[in-house]
Amino acid sequence: MRYFVVFLFLPLIGFGQSLTANIDRLIVEKEFTKAEDTLQSLLKKQPQNLEAIELLGDVYSNQRDWDRAIIQYEKLTELKTQEANYHYKYGGALSMKALSVNKLRALSYLDDMEDAFLKAATLDSKHVNTRWALVRYYLEVPGIIGGSKEKAWL
Repeated sequence: MRYFVVFLFLPLIGFGQSLTANIDRLIVEKEFTKAEDTLQSLLKKQPQNLEAIELLGDVYSNQRDWDRAIIQYEKLTELKTQEANYHYKYGGALSMKALSVNKLRALSYLDDMEDAFLKAATLDSKHVNTRWALVRYYLEVPGIIGGSKEKAWL
């Protein structure tokens, strides 16, 4: 009986790995529409599939579609609040959006960016990319709105 259960679920394990590999291949080949369509159809059947949501956010990020990437990464932070990498990706998408708009509009993203990076750093103190994102954030944001060299080096 035990072997039957393993045999039954073995294809499901392979499916998950092939999905990631397939989407990664499509992203590398810049076939974003195919990747997006594949992920959208999967998410219609499984709207809580964290891997598919993350990959869809990655597809949007590769297309520099920051608004849609932000939506996907924010979903991840709501569905799995204790995952540092999801907060990091959310903060990163917000950062890229802030860089793509005028400075006045970018101000509206700063608090959410900082909160996302700080949450990621709190959840995983060894998440190197989050640490560098915080350093860069504090060095680039003017002191009057929260940036400082002292914060960057702490």
